[in-house]
Amino acid sequence: MRKKARGNAGVEAFIADEMLAKLARFMRMAGVRVLHIRGMDDERILRLAKSKGMPLLTCDEQLWKRCEKRGIKSLLLSDQPVFHQLLRVFRSFQLPPPRFSCSTLCPQCGGRLIKAHKSTLSARVYPRVLKKRRLFWECAGCGKLYWSGTHYERVRRLFWRVRKKMEAKISPQG
Repeated sequence: MRKKARGNAGVEAFIADEMLAKLARFMRMAGVRVLHIRGMDDERILRLAKSKGMPLLTCDEQLWKRCEKRGIKSLLLSDQPVFHQLLRVFRSFQLPPPRFSCSTLCPQCGGRLIKAHKSTLSARVYPRVLKKRRLFWECAGCGKLYWSGTHYERVRRLFWRVRKKMEAKISPQG
């Protein structure tokens, strides 16, 4: 049985439990702030979600039930491909459809991505990558570099599929 999200639209940031690392990365790439929790016990996660007023995304039914009892916004997700999880979160919290934009965040740390100039990257990027790719970004938080390669295109296609499904208002299995 599917569980409904507690809470409402207008959510600015989320907490994702340890099991949702991939979802957290993809949500950040869509420009959504996500605090991915690792190595924290359930009680501390609950206190953090309550104190920050951030909805908790979880695959742990027991943790979700504890959120329900305490009035903490939450969404129970099943262990499905990230496409279905994204669709579920974006629909449940009435978020605008995901897309790459200037608000894209670093998938690793959630920092802001800033366009990087090729001329400054020769010591950090393989020469063939510099030659083949034209778009580069650097995370203002952790310094990680990104470029418009095959992964970039796969993520763009995934977001396009989620947008189309949201526009069609068809169930994730449909």
